[in-house]
Amino acid sequence: MTQPDSSPHYRESAPQRAAGELFVRSITQVVLEALAGIRRVEQLARFFDEDAFMLLANRAALAQRARLARGLRPNHPPHEIGTVHTCTPSTDAVEATIVLPGAQRTRAAAIRIELFAGQWRVTSFTIL
Repeated sequence: MTQPDSSPHYRESAPQRAAGELFVRSITQVVLEALAGIRRVEQLARFFDEDAFMLLANRAALAQRARLARGLRPNHPPHEIGTVHTCTPSTDAVEATIVLPGAQRTRAAAIRIELFAGQWRVTSFTIL
């Protein structure tokens, strides 16, 4: 069945969309590692715009303080990358939701990435 050209889900070429989904999976994994304390959040700065990075850095600092208060050491993230659903609201942006299954509970993440100078950059990232 042919999809209509006006649909926002089909504005981007298949290779570009696949590259966006691969970036979403990769960046979600490293964000989970940063929040778990096994990766320095500063390593992610070049992949985020300034506002999104500041929010991530603040959340990572809060997670570190919570671990210290409970006497916990950094450990591998309790969640893995599950199903990724993407849509393309414009030719230079991808929005995605990611299911993050874990042993005790399942979470979700929402992300928006945009092309800047030919490279994907995170403009919004939220874990629900």
